[in-house]
Amino acid sequence: MRVHPFVLAVVAGVVGSSLVAGTATAETASVTLTAGTLTITTYPFSFSNTAVTGAAQSINASPGTAWQVNDGRGTGAAWTATISSTDLTSAAGSVENSARTIAVGQMSTVDGSVTAGTGADPTTNITASGVTLSSSAQTFIASSGTNRGSYTFTPTMTLAIPANAYRSNYAGTVGSSGLNPYTATLTVSIS
Repeated sequence: MRVHPFVLAVVAGVVGSSLVAGTATAETASVTLTAGTLTITTYPFSFSNTAVTGAAQSINASPGTAWQVNDGRGTGAAWTATISSTDLTSAAGSVENSARTIAVGQMSTVDGSVTAGTGADPTTNITASGVTLSSSAQTFIASSGTNRGSYTFTPTMTLAIPANAYRSNYAGTVGSSGLNPYTATLTVSIS
């Protein structure tokens, strides 16, 4: 009878360790874990439409979904997230042809409480602080170390509308076209 070589190879692989009755053998299992990434996931703020009144007023907005920091680097190293913004601008329309602005310093944030995701390190070393926005990057949430895993928080943004604020520009004919909302571009980064 001729045995096919493939069958012999499979049988030889199965019989790699032989045990004698009454003895034990030790085997090893190994895995290499490589570093993942450090990310922050953000969502936009949308303030409610508000009428100017000729008096200073403040309005608040929160993103519809919580922001998330995920530290998958596996090092426990510190991390810092920063935020900056442009001025709020209502774009020029075809009739109202001068853009209107509200200075970036009229916006500020409060980060709220930070919640650790399942299996993440405790939030003990995380500091979340409110900032008055500017065109320069400012730290708004940071870890001094050993914060591996996912963390969520829902920031609140406050806009202080000055008493002398202009209403939004009309996109076309005044009173008969849509208004160009005031918008600002927020830049958020983490390292």
